[in-house]
Amino acid sequence: MFAFLENLSLTEIGIVIVVAVMVFGGKLPEAAGQAAAQLQKLRRSLTDLKRETGIDKELAEMRRNVEQAIPRMPRIVDVPGTIERRLEAVAREADAAGAKTVEEPPAPPAAEAESAPQPDPSPTSTAPEAAPTRH
Repeated sequence: MFAFLENLSLTEIGIVIVVAVMVFGGKLPEAAGQAAAQLQKLRRSLTDLKRETGIDKELAEMRRNVEQAIPRMPRIVDVPGTIERRLEAVAREADAAGAKTVEEPPAPPAAEAESAPQPDPSPTSTAPEAAPTRH
């Protein structure tokens, strides 16, 4: 509202107050009240003008277009951390609900593992064998 006051030092504000007292004298409170009333009327008029002209909508649309035209940096997402936190949350929810935890399936018995076909450990050559040469 009073952005111009941010740039004034304490000395400058003091000078403005002294000048105001010298100009208005004892009528300073009355003059300040009238200035505040005029400022309120001005604000209302500007608000009404903005509403009637539709300039607020135009400005909002222009701002949206500018923001969409500016490329944004992609967000860096901690995927492993996010997955880990989600899994922990699901586990807590399951514990709270009294759900049974899922266990890994049992390993196959040793007898079945031995009877299963094993891959041939010898290396296979895909190159054709060379024909014997005569000297």
